[in-house]
Amino acid sequence: MTAARLTPHSPTTTAGPTRRLGFRFRSVVVGLAVTLTAGLTTGAGTASAEVTVPAPPAGTSYPEISTLGTSPFKAAEESAAGMKTAMMEISWRNWEPQNGVFNATYENEMKWRLAQLRASGMKVTLGLGLHFTPEWVRSMPNGRLVDQNGKVSNEANFIYNDKIRSEGWQFLQRVAKVLDMSQIDAIRITSGGRAELIYPEGTTYWAFDANAQNGDDLPRTVGPNPYPGWKPGTPGLQPAQTQQWALWYVDALADVGEWQMRAMRKLNFTGTFEIMTPGVGVYARKLDVLARQNLPASPLAVGALWDRIYFDMYHADKKIAANVSSMADGSGGNDSCTPADKNVPLTDMAVTTWGGARWISRIADEYGIPKVGENPGFSEPKRGVYSSRNQDGYMATTMRQGATCGFSTVYWAHDNQFWNGTLDFATWAAYARA
Repeated sequence: MTAARLTPHSPTTTAGPTRRLGFRFRSVVVGLAVTLTAGLTTGAGTASAEVTVPAPPAGTSYPEISTLGTSPFKAAEESAAGMKTAMMEISWRNWEPQNGVFNATYENEMKWRLAQLRASGMKVTLGLGLHFTPEWVRSMPNGRLVDQNGKVSNEANFIYNDKIRSEGWQFLQRVAKVLDMSQIDAIRITSGGRAELIYPEGTTYWAFDANAQNGDDLPRTVGPNPYPGWKPGTPGLQPAQTQQWALWYVDALADVGEWQMRAMRKLNFTGTFEIMTPGVGVYARKLDVLARQNLPASPLAVGALWDRIYFDMYHADKKIAANVSSMADGSGGNDSCTPADKNVPLTDMAVTTWGGARWISRIADEYGIPKVGENPGFSEPKRGVYSSRNQDGYMATTMRQGATCGFSTVYWAHDNQFWNGTLDFATWAAYARA
């Protein structure tokens, strides 16, 4: 099994207003690359700089480009450069620092941010920010997840605690009252406690708080734990029973995503839900093997059985998109998709060599689900590959995978890195013209 990156992106930050950069592009196809001359309008006048990016692989086209945490101060320039979608994320702990006490200043800031992004002419994707959970929520009884060894998570327990979901529902109602849902085109679906649809990181299983063991506040949509008291990695169950427990565990994770989707539909959201799924996780054919081994340590512990997750999510709401939130993560050698992939069964041995982007793309194709994605966020150890313009850098790899896998949009993590000197936005914009 391949354990790919399963850590969430760091919280988005917003770049403050700096010099205004107006982009005007002239594209020229040169061999297998696209060269763009970008006029950068600054206070000192206009300077020209050539930006060369690889042409998309034969028979494909690049996805639309976007960024995570799109700056409202840069939205007009980014839109003019070819960005069609912006992304903003709210924070529950900033919005409601105390139970029932809402920060009016923060609410007005979020309204302004949404208005600025829409005024730039871009669609808007919203991160609900439940994972920025207020401390008063995490301090509720059984407010955090507990693993099989008794370890208590930092993350709030949206999965097995219905009272926490009730508090989340109150918050989401407030969000929909302040922000016009008709102005939101997509919403990112997570586990509530994390920025992606996964349990806390690690290889232990997180279904051992009182409610996960069939306590009073277990959400009725989750269903009862079939074997309370049993712990993965220990004997006592037959393989079929172990698999039943594993599917209950994964379905519980999917259910918290479905809860968010149901909530936002009640609040008149009509757009698309992006399901945040990172890494390879566990290939479909591996579940039987793990069940026979009493569920040893594996990526299944974070719930990353993506074929099951997308089966659940698709049957809960057809208007979803697969978000591969770990493109260019190195899994599968950063392989590309091929036209023949759609004919390979999900349980075929061949898929076990595929990377996360290719594997999740294949699952999405099983249900006709649109696909979007994003690269790993910036980290100092990965500075070189993050900022590289070479074909093996994050940017070129992410766009190649997006092109060959038929993604509609790729988000760059994160927007502020273009404006703090780490990256040159003209390079990212060149892909919009390529």
